[in-house]
Amino acid sequence: METDRMDWPTLITRMSVAPARIIGFPTPTTAVAQLATLTLINPGPQWTVDPARFQSKSRNTPFRAERLRSRAPAIMCGRMPSLLAGRESSVPELG
Repeated sequence: METDRMDWPTLITRMSVAPARIIGFPTPTTAVAQLATLTLINPGPQWTVDPARFQSKSRNTPFRAERLRSRAPAIMCGRMPSLLAGRESSVPELG
């Protein structure tokens, strides 16, 4: 986090635990031999939003050409990757 406004544990709680609680879902957890949805976050790189590189068919974004910090190089749903950084990549880049 670039500012002191929020730390990583608070952000994670607000982005996963709190929404699940609001809609009545169980608290997200990870456990051995259980399927999970996980988002890997690389807090380091700065990047510019380019909708042409989106893996989604949608190109709508209020962040076009904005410089942002941190990326989600991979999202795993169960055993399958649902998003991998770079269209040509089959393994998420975490560096």
